[in-house]
Amino acid sequence: LLAPAPETAPGPESGPESGTSPRFDRGRALLLALVHELGETYAGDITPVDGVGPEEKSRLEREALLKALDGHPDRDAFLAAWEEFEAARTPEARFVKELDRLEMGLQAVLYRAEGSERMDEFFASARRTVGSASLRALLDRAIEGDRGS
Repeated sequence: LLAPAPETAPGPESGPESGTSPRFDRGRALLLALVHELGETYAGDITPVDGVGPEEKSRLEREALLKALDGHPDRDAFLAAWEEFEAARTPEARFVKELDRLEMGLQAVLYRAEGSERMDEFFASARRTVGSASLRALLDRAIEGDRGS
């Protein structure tokens, strides 16, 4: 992960740079990021404007993950990691969720720069999830900086 990961795990309100939990496991975060993306292989990257509710989105991505892992000997371990990410049960899962939403927000900035309209839903969704100060500042600079171009 290229984002500045903390030496300690992020707290829910403090963000990665000022957490107080045990050391942040970068390897675990990488696994969670990859298994999350694997869940989108067949379902696609479902966005806030697709009109798919959270439960249905989760169901579609879970089915896609199971399809992608069909016959894999570590299927259950990967499924458990995906469920950890989906439930945001660990500091690593919460951080990866923030990165995923940050990426979505940055992609929306690019789409807006190319002339796409109705990106505000994407920005609002990203801002609801990205809570760490450093990642939020990056998101806000990108969104506001693009408006001035």
